[in-house]
Amino acid sequence: MAGEDEPAKTVKPAWRVLHSRWTRPARQWSFWTFLLVGIILLGGLAVWIEGYRYLNDVPKAPETTDLGPLQLALATAGLAVAGPAAMQLLYSRDKLAIVFAILLFTIEMIFAMYLMQFGRPGGWGTFGGGLTCVAIAVVAWVLANGDDDIFQDETPIDASAGGNPMRKLPSGASPAAV
Repeated sequence: MAGEDEPAKTVKPAWRVLHSRWTRPARQWSFWTFLLVGIILLGGLAVWIEGYRYLNDVPKAPETTDLGPLQLALATAGLAVAGPAAMQLLYSRDKLAIVFAILLFTIEMIFAMYLMQFGRPGGWGTFGGGLTCVAIAVVAWVLANGDDDIFQDETPIDASAGGNPMRKLPSGASPAAV
């Protein structure tokens, strides 16, 4: 039957999956550009704004400066990046990725709830927790999208050549050989 060897194709050792998701985007400009501009710069825009406001307020009046807005920005930025990354991992076919997505979002929610409800406003420990929350979210985004073809600059070997199917391919192979 056609479905007999399906489980053998989908079960991979955990280290191979993680290795693939970490190493594939190593030299892909599209991936790193989207990560830096889309996720870190624009995705964390509230963190950058609140961080700038905090650093400008501390020299003026250190006793009245509050870390609360920065903590809230860190918590929401972490959830805004980790939530979609967890959803992407949930829709993958790897069971390891599904388990990781559930653990990831649970950890992110605990960090965010602690930061927003139980953490002391202005406490440096909760500020460190917020930075940890954002760092975990960015790593999760890399794991969720590291293997995604949309962020790869390389053309897949089985991609269509486009145009005339009998034209000479860039690799020099004849169309009949492919």
